[in-house]
Amino acid sequence: MMMYLSHKKKVLLSAAVLFALASGEAFASSYHGGTSDVTSSNETLDELYATNKAKVTVTGSGTITFTPSGTADGEGAIDASGGSVVTIGSSSLPYDRLTANGEILAEDKSTVNLYAKEITINKGDDYAAVTAANGATITIGTANTTSLTTTGEVLSTDGDNGAASSVTLTAGDVTLNYSPNPSADSGSGGDEDHTLYADGGSSLAVNASGTVTIKGPIGAVDSGSSITVDGSTISLTHNTVGEDGVTYNYDLETRGIHVEEGASVRIGSDSTTSLAIDVENSSDDSSIVVSGGASKLELYGKTISVTAEDGIHNGKLTGETFDTEYEGGSLVIGSDSTDSLIVNGPIQTVGSDASTKLLGSSIAVQSRIGTYRGGALTIGSKSTESVYVDTLFDSVNTKTTILGNDITIGNRSYYLDGMLYSSPSIDIYDGSIVTIGDDTTATVTIGGDVGADIDVQDADLTLKGNEIVIGLNDDQHFAIYHDYGGTVTIGDENTESVVINTALLMQTTRNHQKSNLTTVTGDTVTFSGIVSTYGIGSSLVVDGTTILLTRDTPILEVSPYPISALYGSAIALGSSRTESLTLAGTVASVSLVDGTDTEVSLDGSAITLQNGAVATGNGAALTIGSAGVTKTLTGDLTATDKGVVTATLSGTYTGDAVASDAGTLSLRAGAAEGNLTSTGSGSTLTATVSGAAVGDASAAESGNLTLTTGSLTGDLTTSDSGTLAATVSHTFTGKTTDDADTMTLTLSSGATWNLTDSSTVSTLNAEGGLLASWTARWVRR
Repeated sequence: MMMYLSHKKKVLLSAAVLFALASGEAFASSYHGGTSDVTSSNETLDELYATNKAKVTVTGSGTITFTPSGTADGEGAIDASGGSVVTIGSSSLPYDRLTANGEILAEDKSTVNLYAKEITINKGDDYAAVTAANGATITIGTANTTSLTTTGEVLSTDGDNGAASSVTLTAGDVTLNYSPNPSADSGSGGDEDHTLYADGGSSLAVNASGTVTIKGPIGAVDSGSSITVDGSTISLTHNTVGEDGVTYNYDLETRGIHVEEGASVRIGSDSTTSLAIDVENSSDDSSIVVSGGASKLELYGKTISVTAEDGIHNGKLTGETFDTEYEGGSLVIGSDSTDSLIVNGPIQTVGSDASTKLLGSSIAVQSRIGTYRGGALTIGSKSTESVYVDTLFDSVNTKTTILGNDITIGNRSYYLDGMLYSSPSIDIYDGSIVTIGDDTTATVTIGGDVGADIDVQDADLTLKGNEIVIGLNDDQHFAIYHDYGGTVTIGDENTESVVINTALLMQTTRNHQKSNLTTVTGDTVTFSGIVSTYGIGSSLVVDGTTILLTRDTPILEVSPYPISALYGSAIALGSSRTESLTLAGTVASVSLVDGTDTEVSLDGSAITLQNGAVATGNGAALTIGSAGVTKTLTGDLTATDKGVVTATLSGTYTGDAVASDAGTLSLRAGAAEGNLTSTGSGSTLTATVSGAAVGDASAAESGNLTLTTGSLTGDLTTSDSGTLAATVSHTFTGKTTDDADTMTLTLSSGATWNLTDSSTVSTLNAEGGLLASWTARWVRR
């Protein structure tokens, strides 16, 4: 039965119509203008069509059901167009239950209001469950509605005339079910394959005091378009396998959430107890996308879980990895009110306008986070307790900041051909800036069970915290790599402990002559791996109260020494505040190329070189004690192949000092225990000891040795044209062997020589000194 009503005044229904309503017979009604008040209780109705500014109000009690037969002029269960207003129920006297087995459609600045305690809308064979188009407004439910369920898309669109529309869904519990259109062309685009969709500046709001359940994708496109979802508990799930195993392979429509071209989507608020999102994408593309300038996606809740195994992408979608334009939007997940945030799936932020923020008390990202082409990433705040990120990758002028009390950057391990591999914990390239931790951070841990790699190339990395650990295990297959320029800063004056269980490798190449600076600072600094710098402009500075390098064997393919500055680079270990510097492995300054200035400097009150120190090659320098605080130095010193070693200390030097092959070694100490040797043409060793020197001194093969000491216990020897000059101001106990006939021994006024055996010396300057052992045989040449 169909009715056409077009009166401009309130309609008085005919007896036949009243009989139809009273008997429960369905009718299809078309209203063309005018005002119509209809009473219906416990009825099953056909479709309702209102146009030409018609105003239709249907009130009653009990239940009301719309099951369209397709006989009216409109579409779906309710169709309002031409500026019409359709109201079913009222906010003060809602129906107990309202069911629509067809689309709720409002267009052309029309309005539809549906009020009931329980509302169910099934799209059936129609285009969508709810559609507001061309400036229309649809309001479904109120705060008194206990449940609202839709099956099919809820759409708010500007339609054809460019006027923004509005849809509001309100209930205690809201369930929105996905019902894709299988007849749509794969990859055709459009909006028919969403659960919620807004475009053209239109808005769509879901308000629930209890639970919101969304099954299917969400999409918002165009500037000003918005979707908001509020509820105490919110869940969004979407996969691309439909009922009966049918797979729907669409383009954007297979994404769980996509926000584009200036649109915004907010799901949850600080009042939301739980937000759970689990989405995937059958085409191996990103599951969640924010694309286009000013686009915004915000996810809030006390507890947030986001699973997007195919990834979260914030940036322009171009179909290519890198393009000339990168229009990113804003992605915010969590707030300072969030207790727990867990993200499963990679996150990408691409473009100078792209900004991603992850906030909460506890934050865990169980996958890689990549930031590219000027993008910005913020994880955590000063109120964050813990942060875990699987791996970080930054490339091309990005900025990443990670804050929290306890911060861990892990690594991704995987098996390939039976071998275990690991991705770097941190990769930073091309002008990017990464800051991890601040003065309030307790711990920063880099690396997982299979090691830790940090790769910094022409970029800046800063790690701050009270305790910093890089690498959980001593595995030398992993390292801190610093290349092509930039700075790496690990710790500061507020850091108590830095532990680096990986190698530290720095280099500059001839094709990229940019300066590399790595600084490591803490009260206690411990390295268990090799330390090597290479190339002009590469510098490592390590400062702390206690500094310990425990690696005592080299990795030969990297460097022949466990600690080395190579080819124009520099290493500085310790400062005026260092109390103890201990190096288990040999420390070396190696120029490699003739005349290339390469330097190692060691400072601290007590310095221990368990396997010695060496400077080798023209331009190589090893300087110890330049800060003026060194009291004791233990370890062998070698200057060779035109290398230069300078050691200055106020207390005791213990070790052997050797200048060979044109090397130059200068030692100034309060006391010395060990042998002094200069061998080879052009070699020079100068030792000045204000107190007692214990040990032998020898010059051979044209080497030169000069010793000035308060007292000497040991022998003096020359051979093969070696030259030795010794000055003793107090007591000399020992013998001299001057086979080269070049030795000069000076006994200052009051000095005593206690000969221990027969001696020869070319020149003896007694200056009032005494030969105490007259019975010994000595020869003055």
